[in-house]
Amino acid sequence: MIFGGFAVIFLCVGVLLLAAAVAGWRSVDAPAANLFAVVAGLAGLGGIYLAFGFAAQRFFLILGTTISIALLLPVPWVLFALDYVGQESLVSTWIAGLLSVPVLAGLSATLTLYVGAAIPELSLGARAELTGLLAVIVTVLQLVQWGALLYAGGLVLVGAGLVLWMFQRYGHLDSTTGIALCAFGAIPWLAILFALQLEPTSFVGFGVLLAAGYGFKTVAAVALVGPPGLFSRVPAAGNVGPATIMEELDDPVVVTDPDGVIVELNPAARREFDWSDRVVGETLKRSLGAGLADLRERRIVEIESETGRVLFEPTVSDLSDRHGHPLGHAAVFQDVTDRRTRRQRLDVLDRLLRHNLRNDLSVIMGYADVIEDRVDDPAALDGVARITDTAEELAELSDRARKSTQLLGTNTDPGETTRIEPLITGLFGDLRAEYDAEFEYRADVAVGVPVAPDQLDLVFRSLIERTLDNNDSEQPAVELRADYDAERTYPLRISIRDNGPGVPQIDREVIETGTETPLEHTSGVDLWTARWLATGFGGDISFEDGEIVLSFPNATVAADVSQ
Repeated sequence: MIFGGFAVIFLCVGVLLLAAAVAGWRSVDAPAANLFAVVAGLAGLGGIYLAFGFAAQRFFLILGTTISIALLLPVPWVLFALDYVGQESLVSTWIAGLLSVPVLAGLSATLTLYVGAAIPELSLGARAELTGLLAVIVTVLQLVQWGALLYAGGLVLVGAGLVLWMFQRYGHLDSTTGIALCAFGAIPWLAILFALQLEPTSFVGFGVLLAAGYGFKTVAAVALVGPPGLFSRVPAAGNVGPATIMEELDDPVVVTDPDGVIVELNPAARREFDWSDRVVGETLKRSLGAGLADLRERRIVEIESETGRVLFEPTVSDLSDRHGHPLGHAAVFQDVTDRRTRRQRLDVLDRLLRHNLRNDLSVIMGYADVIEDRVDDPAALDGVARITDTAEELAELSDRARKSTQLLGTNTDPGETTRIEPLITGLFGDLRAEYDAEFEYRADVAVGVPVAPDQLDLVFRSLIERTLDNNDSEQPAVELRADYDAERTYPLRISIRDNGPGVPQIDREVIETGTETPLEHTSGVDLWTARWLATGFGGDISFEDGEIVLSFPNATVAADVSQ
């Protein structure tokens, strides 16, 4: 009766494991899904064979199947573990064949002992008195069998260790999945090992242990393929990701040990520095002409590469393990040759243009004054006036461009907070001298932002002036309202509203998309500068219901300021 119960149990778990194998195979695009299916499928077939053995009470079939399962499962299990944690380079037919050599030897010994027609009376742990060559053969076969079992046990432990290590390393992974995987791979084998020790004295105990081990495996397999699923989040990216970045990154990357000796470099470093693998083992100072300390101190390093002289911006990062112990350094070299050359050209052309433009405009306006004093023809005087006006506009444009360059060249974070209300109040005073308009600022709380005052002034001034320039009301009015909410992505929002037609579409394109448009007069420079500065301090300029909204990602409430 009890053997019939074992038969039903093993038949059920065998079918469930085969179903889990099918479910795993359906996720074949996921890392290690096919190997999971192999492990579950082999275990399922083994369960069905055990069911037949218990139903027929064929003890040699039960023992032979049990040992075969113990020998067959560990190889695909350890391959699954390697693939699952991202070491897919170790998962190959050649590696699988190499790992299977001791297993095949153990299987051959098992088949000879339990199925061989020459000695059908033998079983594991038999007490028969054997002599001569037959005794030697049996002893050797049993040694091979147990040696293969111990080897298989080592593979099981390696696979379980890899899984546990990876789940402990990455906190975002569900530890329950890691435990279930270890139960799936290790507990059945341990149950088989202990069951084999009981077989000579208690076959019932052997069956109970074997059924318990298979039960754990089945429950774990069903749980793993059920929602959310074993393959919905795999740790392989933690190992594959860094290796892929090293290989695919266009920037040269050099990894050194704590003493600056090169231990690894990516293809870009080999290509750009014209290096071979022979540099591995040499110091970075010798190979590159600059050591780690030099790279940390210099903003730009000049290196002779295969394409000639190249300027690189180095970034050195310290590498450490999860306990904080130093492992070495990683140096990333970004090619900034084009950027630096373009910046130098722009700086030179900017200085020459502004200097020469200013001087030439002064000459033009001087000669225009001379002509104005010496002619009486109205048409000529009108032309002189237009020359003077144009020259003054160009001079103003030059001054604004110079101011824009200066502001953009400074750090947007002044290291201290600029209070909004005093700055707006001072700006309104300047604007009242230029515009016949009404100005009002409203705020529920006194706030400040970590932006330099002159930069903040230019942003607000540019947006307000552009609003007033398009206001055709008899009495223009501008209102600024500050709204603070610490829970928002942009806690501080300052809206600019006027009683005119609003901001022209051409200006909106500049602010919202950064698209170059034929802006008129000096407003173009100011709007571009406002947009660049807002981007520089992480802010945003948008349009909502006819308002210009300036958003700040960092703002503080000045509780000590009177409202």
